Amino acid sequence: CGLTVCTPISPNSTMTTHIMWWSMRWANIFKPVIKHFSKTFLGQDQKAFIRQSKGLSWNPPLRLTGQPDQQAKWYFRIKNEWIRSSEAGRPFKNPLKKTTLRWRT
Repeated sequence: CGLTVCTPISPNSTMTTHIMWWSMRWANIFKPVIKHFSKTFLGQDQKAFIRQSKGLSWNPPLRLTGQPDQQAKWYFRIKNEWIRSSEAGRPFKNPLKKTTLRWRT
């Protein structure tokens, strides 16, 4: 199993924490290989996010498509409803409906 968490630590900086674990003791022999590939994979993500940050400084319109971007779309819908309800002085009403996401990465 694995877990990757990105924690904002300043307006322009995020700390990435990645942990992996397994219950099969024999898999420990693969730990150096797994560590290498994890660092490589996370390094590629870091480079992509740095490039993305530079591009977003121009404030372009976001193009969110499909289920892989669904959580981001939900975030913006909730954020917009929160702002509208605060400005109107009415209670926040969750704009999302219950659903199940299914996709492969």
